[in-house]
Amino acid sequence: MEETDMRKLKIHTHAFGWTLALSVACSGLALAQDMPAKPAQLETKVPVSTTANTVPKLAPAKTAAEQAQREAWREKMAHTPRKSGACYKATYPDTTWHEVPCKPAPKHYFPPHPGAHTDTIGNGTTDYVAQPANSMSMAEGSFDAVSTTSVQTEGAGSGGVNGPNLFSLQLNSEYVNTKQCTAALGPKCRGWVQFVYDNSEQAAYVQYWLLNDDFTPFTAGCPGAWQPNSGYCVQTSPTSAQTFASEATSADLQDMKVFGTVGTGVTVYWGGSMISAPDIGAVPDLASNWFDAEFNVFGDGGAGQAVFTGTTSITVRTQVDTGINVAPDCYFISYTGETNNLNLISTPAIEPKKQYPSIIFIQGSANTPASCSTSVGDPHITTFDGLYYSFYASGDFVLADAGPDFIVQGRQESGAKVFNNPNVSMNTAVAVQMGINHIAIYDSPQRVVINGKTTSVANNQVINLSGGVAVLRLGSLYVLTRSNGDLVRAQLNNGWMDITVGLGRRSRSSAHGILASPTGSALSMRDGTVLKEPVSGDDLYQRYAKSWLVQPKESLFADKAIPFAAPVQLITAADLDKAAYAQARAACTAAGVTDATHLDSCTLDTAVFKSKVAIKAFTRAMPAKLEIKPVAVSALKQP
Repeated sequence: MEETDMRKLKIHTHAFGWTLALSVACSGLALAQDMPAKPAQLETKVPVSTTANTVPKLAPAKTAAEQAQREAWREKMAHTPRKSGACYKATYPDTTWHEVPCKPAPKHYFPPHPGAHTDTIGNGTTDYVAQPANSMSMAEGSFDAVSTTSVQTEGAGSGGVNGPNLFSLQLNSEYVNTKQCTAALGPKCRGWVQFVYDNSEQAAYVQYWLLNDDFTPFTAGCPGAWQPNSGYCVQTSPTSAQTFASEATSADLQDMKVFGTVGTGVTVYWGGSMISAPDIGAVPDLASNWFDAEFNVFGDGGAGQAVFTGTTSITVRTQVDTGINVAPDCYFISYTGETNNLNLISTPAIEPKKQYPSIIFIQGSANTPASCSTSVGDPHITTFDGLYYSFYASGDFVLADAGPDFIVQGRQESGAKVFNNPNVSMNTAVAVQMGINHIAIYDSPQRVVINGKTTSVANNQVINLSGGVAVLRLGSLYVLTRSNGDLVRAQLNNGWMDITVGLGRRSRSSAHGILASPTGSALSMRDGTVLKEPVSGDDLYQRYAKSWLVQPKESLFADKAIPFAAPVQLITAADLDKAAYAQARAACTAAGVTDATHLDSCTLDTAVFKSKVAIKAFTRAMPAKLEIKPVAVSALKQP
């Protein structure tokens, strides 16, 4: 009987259906500050090993010093070049990669899958992804901490395996443009690369896909060596004939690390040994197009789910090799069809003084999903609970009060100032209390005030403050963060700014302000009064707006507040001139904005601001669960 048949006899399968889940793609990354040089690119000897077909697993390091030595060895080995197209093994402390025979990878498949936004990990919906400003050629995924009882894959269909201690570790790229997409496959064709550790086979390999970006199946045949699968086209690299000796358990996750390197392939570390399988170059354009790195533990193929039992908490780290700092974001996406049953329970944190920038976040069994909110454009607000509304008032407002040590205030000024339109407003400044630190960021003129002192922040600079707070600048983007995941992003756009706020590990109900909706389905004034639907313009711009004005004694700004003003009239994209509407709509559509709510807002902002810069905020906008549209009123009275 073949080995694969024997495995089927040993595995207890489950007939579960797919479970929708969410993988938080944040684009948030740990900061690299004073980054030391990469390990030397040494000439590599490649003796071919013909010994036992498994690599040894060493006893855990006994001291912190020994653990640090293993980490340094692992980092050096990951960056040591190997001959292309070959498989390798290495065991600490030997600094030579030993070439071993390759063999065909198992016929397990990890296809992409689009899905609706939920609060759990994977299924093409939500995960935090590392998003550097530059393209990357290498990324690494690992777990800083793991606390759980057990893990198994359930619900895997064709191309997957169900059973105890079965899971995959996936380090995924985004969907990229590639010359592998033939004219016959059409203009929507994209390439996708996965660096995979398949625990059911103790095998590491690279899986490549061609797919349509709207996930419709191809109507043409797959080119060349590509094979049809799930309506798409797939190739898989060989895997090392020498593997780890046993399946890993959930207790082993904290000691496992996955590297994905363009041109080299996938490298997996566990228990003091490493195995490496080659990149066969099936998507040769990856290095110049790789801007998202998603890492997590998922079901073992076939859209299966990795089900963790007991109270579970896992701290995930995704590192990238870019040479510059990268900023965390609350952008939710996942690229794989596999899932796990955990919730994202923190917004991504960054960690200065690491050789390579990383994002770090926590996922677990607790029902306290991570919370982010945004105020973008002129401005359009998505609350922590996913309510969406436009808010065109002017003044200094409480955006989010999750106090006493995390408070965010925003300044909105009339569009008449820059765009000659008094019916809209725009964010021009944000002020934050994070711990004991007060930070204010202004767009016009651009300046930063830290604890009462105007401070110059150079591009790619990190300023570390007390309490684990860091201030980062990347061009026109400023990021305030601290180790618990508290996050404020201010993207300056030469006249207005887009603001993102993440609540770290706090619950959504802990915050109050115009970015919050504590009931989950309605806006609330400062005194707790809920605005009932339909919300009138008077209710929104008189009662609600005025209740959230920053009071003089609570202001975090370094200068005098601007006066309150309501818009002269309520406007939407439908009120635009037909030519302006058509031009702006076409630009937003061409940029990939498809959600109807975001498309209307994008159209309005692009026309009002007379700038395609406004589009960017909507290309990766958080999905709205409910839109609040104020109804017409007799008059919008000014104070």
